[in-house]
Amino acid sequence: MDRFYDNVDLSQCIGAIQFRNAKNEEYIYIIPAYDIVSSPNKIIFAWDIQSPVTKYGGIVQFALKFFKIDKTSGELLYELNTLVCKSKVLVGWASKNGVNHNYNQFTVD
Repeated sequence: MDRFYDNVDLSQCIGAIQFRNAKNEEYIYIIPAYDIVSSPNKIIFAWDIQSPVTKYGGIVQFALKFFKIDKTSGELLYELNTLVCKSKVLVGWASKNGVNHNYNQFTVD
């Protein structure tokens, strides 16, 4: 995605993926790292899609959030929220011990 919005470098923000699985359980995935070297005007990141997303077959909804907080005051300095996107988990793989072995099928429209 584009690295700069509103004259803000998103690589200097905290990034999160907010999502709701097919059973309407809500979670947040904090993006641990960005790649800004491969394409300097883009921000590239991975989403390690694990059990909470794919444990049930059906529609998953997700949106990106980038925000910046003043380290001294705790004041919110910037916030960007994307529109909600939807994807389909074809087969859910919920397990009794909560471990998902990533055998799921996941599509993005």
